[in-house]
Amino acid sequence: MRKIIVANHVTIDGFFAGPNGELDWFVRDDQLAKYAAEQLKDKGALLLGRKTYQLFASYWPTPSAYEDNPILAPMLNDIEKIVFSRTLDRAEWSNSRLIKENIAEEVLKLKEQPGNDMVILGSGSIVSALTRLGLIDEYEFMVNPVILGRGRSQFEGLDGRLKMKLMKAEALSSRIVILGYRPMKDKPR
Repeated sequence: MRKIIVANHVTIDGFFAGPNGELDWFVRDDQLAKYAAEQLKDKGALLLGRKTYQLFASYWPTPSAYEDNPILAPMLNDIEKIVFSRTLDRAEWSNSRLIKENIAEEVLKLKEQPGNDMVILGSGSIVSALTRLGLIDEYEFMVNPVILGRGRSQFEGLDGRLKMKLMKAEALSSRIVILGYRPMKDKPR
């Protein structure tokens, strides 16, 4: 069965975006870009919510993306992208398909298909929904050395605790700490 892995930047105080969706606090450097490419190279698909999809689709296919990140840009453009949205009419970025309803059923079908694991980048509402449903297999957080004080949590709407087992801890020279976890239970309690 294919796994679903969340791979998100977070702040020290646990936010994945500022209060207005700001992402200008991410640490960006060559070491992190190489790490991201290494993590993405064996993935079969990206799972994205509408906001993240639109943000990515407006940047990654551009000449600037290829110039700024010649390793990651082709990978993100070539990989299959599965977009969850009730409001989009179509997903036009290369290799994209749209899922508008029955998220739990559709994700279970995706997990049962042959192929490589899938990854969620950003997409807080999708992370929240799939966490509530017990469908996420691993979480990888790139903890950035910044405190926002306010922001958006990727775990909004959880009704209880979800205990995790630490699988990985790695510090990069950019001061980012990468923490990998696996849920210890199927669903939050």
